[in-house]
Amino acid sequence: LSNVEGRQTWRYIEEAETVDRKQSFLESYSLGLDTGEFISAAPAAHTAVEAAMKGMDFYSRLQAEDGHWAGDY
Repeated sequence: LSNVEGRQTWRYIEEAETVDRKQSFLESYSLGLDTGEFISAAPAAHTAVEAAMKGMDFYSRLQAEDGHWAGDY
């Protein structure tokens, strides 16, 4: 995912290209790939506060590097 002045575009890496970095959690999640390397299994929340904190942690990981919330428009 590339973001230049607020414009989001996906750029696919061709097989012949070398990859200079790993995919981020946002990229993996958006592409429907396994995100297990980013988030470890955690026990279920038992209180509303725990659930809210877990939700906030998850959604904060979906925030792009420049601070925006990427999504399909």
